[in-house]
Amino acid sequence: MGGEILRKTILISVLSIGLASCDKLHEYRQSQELKKELAEHKKLKAEREAEIQILKLSFLKTCEDEFKKRLKSPISYLRYSEKTSINVSSQYGYEKSCRGDWCKGKTITIKEGDKRWNSIIEYDASNSFGAMIRGRYECDYFGNDFSNETNLLIDGMTPSEYSYQSAISKMRAIGGY
Repeated sequence: MGGEILRKTILISVLSIGLASCDKLHEYRQSQELKKELAEHKKLKAEREAEIQILKLSFLKTCEDEFKKRLKSPISYLRYSEKTSINVSSQYGYEKSCRGDWCKGKTITIKEGDKRWNSIIEYDASNSFGAMIRGRYECDYFGNDFSNETNLLIDGMTPSEYSYQSAISKMRAIGGY
């Protein structure tokens, strides 16, 4: 009788140790799977961040190329700082604010899921007298690529709107408008 209890006690102990080992093995396998998933997630995140950085640089180049056309001395342009944000649209049809009579009622239509890129850029550039000045402008782009200039706004104006307003200002300056 005493030997029977001892055998049952030993059997239960061995089974308990075996079950505990199985649990530990299962936990180890799960932790290895989680480590793999985490490593894959980190890799995908790094790839996505690199892709966004490339798009951001393309966006800034688009903004700067257009903005330089507005300067007296484009060659002197030097970006001092920038702060860029990207938002995904959840609305359809964006009403842009517009300056001047020429563009009243104009809308930029963006589809749901399109991105709105926005950057506030501080820069140094020479003025008409050659003195370096610091300025600031805001650049927006609505869409998923940077090929459509009508979706580019610098200080609230598309390149065409700026050209029109600039021409009107020059005509007024010489008394022709």
